[in-house]
Amino acid sequence: MVVQHNLQAMNSNRMLNLTNNSVSKSTEKLSSGYRINRAADDAAGLAISEKMRKQIKGLTQASSNAQDGISCVQTAEGALAEVEDMLQRMNQLAVQAANGTNSMSDRQNIQDEIDQLVTEIDRVAETTKFNETYLLKGSTDGGTQALGQYTYKEFQVADSGNNWNATNAASYFTSTDGTTSATSVSLSEYVELQDDGTAILKRDLFIQAIDAAGDTYYTKVEAGSVVDELVNVVYERTDGTTFAETDAPTVGINLSATAVQQYFIQNDDGSRKYITDGNIEDYMEFASDGSVTFKSDVDIMTEVNGSVTVATVAASIGVVAKGAPMLYDADGNRISENGLAEIMKSDSARSKLYLKTGQSLEEIGIDDQDLRSYIHVAQAEYADELNLTFHVGSEGMHDNKISIGIDSMSSVQLGVDILKSTKNGIVDEDGQSATDAIKAIADAINKVSAQRSELGAIQNRLEHTINNLDNVVENTTAAESQIRDTDMASEMVAYSNQNILAQAGQSMLAQANQANQGVLSLLG
Repeated sequence: MVVQHNLQAMNSNRMLNLTNNSVSKSTEKLSSGYRINRAADDAAGLAISEKMRKQIKGLTQASSNAQDGISCVQTAEGALAEVEDMLQRMNQLAVQAANGTNSMSDRQNIQDEIDQLVTEIDRVAETTKFNETYLLKGSTDGGTQALGQYTYKEFQVADSGNNWNATNAASYFTSTDGTTSATSVSLSEYVELQDDGTAILKRDLFIQAIDAAGDTYYTKVEAGSVVDELVNVVYERTDGTTFAETDAPTVGINLSATAVQQYFIQNDDGSRKYITDGNIEDYMEFASDGSVTFKSDVDIMTEVNGSVTVATVAASIGVVAKGAPMLYDADGNRISENGLAEIMKSDSARSKLYLKTGQSLEEIGIDDQDLRSYIHVAQAEYADELNLTFHVGSEGMHDNKISIGIDSMSSVQLGVDILKSTKNGIVDEDGQSATDAIKAIADAINKVSAQRSELGAIQNRLEHTINNLDNVVENTTAAESQIRDTDMASEMVAYSNQNILAQAGQSMLAQANQANQGVLSLLG
């Protein structure tokens, strides 16, 4: 029997401390509801749980994003529904106005209502917004672009007159010292655009042309020359060939950032056509739907035949883009019907087609015109479609984005601005303008319907996206709960067990402390 070390008490105290620690941990788990309250509780489990929590929170927000997207789409679609109702009413009015029983005053009364409806369409397009984002006026991105580079190409025409096979011609430009060659000329480097629409060379150009027979010709174009002369020199140096008049088919030009302006002529034997093409991205900007709007007043000019080296050409040149503009002459007088204008053969030195600022370009037709080859320079601005992107995932991946484009729904883009009394209108004696208006309105209805259909499809997709996200959140939360949360039943069993052990430990410690009291009886 010893008194210096009470080993029974020491053992009881150690076990009691362990039990108290276990009781403390159980109490913490029961009170917090979490099995893992610190990394020491389960290091690996904590790491897995935190990754799952990140995914859960991200997916929850993604579901909210998708719901916001639905609200945005519903706002746009609701506005378009009203626009379509107005277009349907305009169609009804146009059909009524086309009837021969109407007088001029009757058609004017109908015109008054159409004017108000067109104005309201523009107001809806300009003011419809969701969270400060305007939905129906397109994107505000844009700028000024100019005609870019020019090359020369040779085209063979099949017997049908419709099939074109292009081969690269050997014409090219060299620098003024004759050492540097290039396949094209950049306007920004060599050409300066004048206020009257002409383009002037800023410095000398040396031009080398190789014709089909392999003969090489070399000439110089002086600085200050009109760009027309640059083109004509190339034609002049192709073995002295003159070009015959021909009734050529229309060349359709699909305007885009890489589109070309095309002009063609034919040799005497009818076997070959030459064409100049240019990148128009430096002066024109284009909406993704192909619509074009001129930013500043621009002259489109043609020159009548006057060159001793180039004979007359009866050409048809078409420029096609979406939209239905009005075309004006230099004095601001309307010269087109439904956005289509024809410049007929003229004895004057120049014919001029003038587009007012803000007008959209649909089609310019130049038919049966004595033309001298020239390079056309134009300038435009456009309203891109509004692109909305909804992020519907927890990861930074492109696949987690849903995008939709909403076109501008102004009367100009819908092609019904021409129905206003200040433009074409529907008031005439025979009802032809109203008849033409029916087609324009039908096209506008089709465009609005197509946009509404796209919006509806996106809304349905977003609804399915939300359902999927909510399902993933639910299942991931359940998995994370298995790792992180306390199993209250099993923890209560452990807590009760540890609590009993704690009470027993306290009792044993008390008895161990009393064990050495027997030494006093020996001393007594």
